[in-house]
Amino acid sequence: MKPHRKTMAVFQDLSAAFDHVWRQILVHICYKIGIKGNALIWINDFLRDSKFSVRFDGVLSESHKLRPSVPQGSILSPLLFFIYMNTIHPHIHPDTKITCYADDLAVWQSHIDTAVTEEVINATLEGIAAWAEDLKLTISTDKTNYCISSIDRRHRP
Repeated sequence: MKPHRKTMAVFQDLSAAFDHVWRQILVHICYKIGIKGNALIWINDFLRDSKFSVRFDGVLSESHKLRPSVPQGSILSPLLFFIYMNTIHPHIHPDTKITCYADDLAVWQSHIDTAVTEEVINATLEGIAAWAEDLKLTISTDKTNYCISSIDRRHRP
């Protein structure tokens, strides 16, 4: 942090994001980044029509269709989820920094003027909200937090 600057950070969680990845959107994103041909067909088939059944006490249940999303437990699923999440960058204000880990987001911005920091962060949050809506993801507002920090002694309590 630079002296006289205030940094605002906002932390957000996407509600059950792994379970809400839309296959059609993910396949389209894969196509846009250059995954084509048999690889794209394979990814589409991997994400489509998944079923499960449960074996308990030697009895196998009927099979049930899974919601179309990224199957958890697969070695490919984290990469596909990363591809889905990585589309966020064009929606982030250029003066804002972002870090993502799984379905958690942290954005921050520093400026001498707190009003400028708030304006840039709010623009970024609007961009994130639009991005989440486009991808059919939900931001968990009850888990959203923020903090403002400074190393400037004049702003200490």
